[in-house]
Amino acid sequence: MHASALSILVIDDDAAMRRTLKQTFDAAGYQVTVADSGTAGIRAAETSPPDLAVLELRLGDIDGIEVCRRLRSRWAYPIIVLSGDTDEQTKVEALDAGANDYITKPFSTPEFFARIRAALRSTGTAMAPGGDVLRLGDVMVDLAAHAVVVDGRLLELTPSEYTLLVAFIRNPGAMLAHDALLRIVWPTSARTAGALRMHIMNLRRKLGTGPQRPAILTLPKAGYRMVVPSAEREPLPEYEESRPATPRGTSAATG
Repeated sequence: MHASALSILVIDDDAAMRRTLKQTFDAAGYQVTVADSGTAGIRAAETSPPDLAVLELRLGDIDGIEVCRRLRSRWAYPIIVLSGDTDEQTKVEALDAGANDYITKPFSTPEFFARIRAALRSTGTAMAPGGDVLRLGDVMVDLAAHAVVVDGRLLELTPSEYTLLVAFIRNPGAMLAHDALLRIVWPTSARTAGALRMHIMNLRRKLGTGPQRPAILTLPKAGYRMVVPSAEREPLPEYEESRPATPRGTSAATG
C-alpha cells in the first residue's frame, strides 16, 4: 500500500473533537473518515476498513469497549483509544478488548502522532502520508530506500539515529518530549534519557552545520526540537550538551 493511501477512522460523539482530529489528520496528509457514534463507526469500518482507528470510549449509543471488541473481532488494523476516561480499570478493559494503545485527553499532538506511527509500524503498514520523501532544509530522507542525503551525499546513520531524524523532520519546530522520543526509538526496550542524549549528540555531529542544515535544539528538562537556523529570527541557543565537547575519534552509538 502506498503511503498516500493511509486512512484513519475517527469514532467520537463530540463534534468539536471530531473537527479537531479531522483538521489535524488532514494537515498531516492522512485520509480521514469521521463517525459520530459507535454504530456509525462500525458501519464505516465495514464499508471501507481503515489503516487505523481512533476511538473514544464515551459514546452515546454503544459502549466504546464493545465497539473496540467488535472491530478487533473482524480486523487486525491498530486501534488507538483517545478518551477522557482516565480510570485505570477502563484502560485495562480497553487493552484487553483489543486496543493497541490508550491515550487520555487532553493530549500532545507530536506524541499522538508518534504513537500512531508506532502502531502502524507494529502492523508493517507504510507510515509516510503524502509521499515517500521528507525534506527539511538541505536534508532529504528517502523513506522507501531508508536513505538520508545531505547536500548530495549519503549520510550513514545507525537505525536509532535514522528513526530520530525521521521523527524530527516529520515534526519541524515542534517540541518532542524525552519520553515520547524514547518510545519512538525504542518501543520494545527500556532506554534512559542518557542514551537518548548520546544519540542526539551523534546525530548532530553527523548532520553538521550550515545555513540550511537542520539543528536539534535542547529544551532543558522538556525535550528537543529541530529547526533550520536560517528560519529562526533569533540566534540559536547553545546546546546544553555542547560542553564538554565530544572527543575526536569518539564513534557513534550503535543501535
